[in-house]
Amino acid sequence: MPVGAFYFNVDIETHRQLPREMLYFHAQFRRTRPTERGKPVMILETTGKGQYVGTLLSMQPLRGRGLGYLEGDEQVFVDGEKEPSIIGTGTEDYFSSGWYYDTGVYSAPYHGVTIKDTDKGRINTYRWHIEDPIPFEKSLRFQIEHGGVNDAPNMDYTSVAYWYQTHPRPGFPACPST
Repeated sequence: MPVGAFYFNVDIETHRQLPREMLYFHAQFRRTRPTERGKPVMILETTGKGQYVGTLLSMQPLRGRGLGYLEGDEQVFVDGEKEPSIIGTGTEDYFSSGWYYDTGVYSAPYHGVTIKDTDKGRINTYRWHIEDPIPFEKSLRFQIEHGGVNDAPNMDYTSVAYWYQTHPRPGFPACPST
């Protein structure tokens, strides 16, 4: 179909050089398979200055079924905290849902669940921290429990963490082989 009219607008900003404290976009994939009893799933661990802006998380049991693993809470440690300053009330609550995603699959601007397969226990969900970024000056560690107290072993968790950070940044962990 021919386009009868087309309009666009581009805004630019020029600098002689980038500011020293410039934040650069980062994304990091991680996979934990299988989960281990007593050990949370790491979403991101980094040092430097920046702000955390989003999470994509896919979860499924390697054996069995059910959604009880969603009882796990997110835990965010900012700037070397010994105890997390952000502690959630359940995985689906972190992703702005509740009761094991009782409304089913949905997509909203800042959060959603794109797969809910109760028969296989599979969930794929996302959250963007556009309105509530998590700033850090020295470091950030973001982890999530599997089950109420990391008691859902034999799970497969894959995640992508999204954040902005100054350079240099620490190296990424090796990509999983499977």
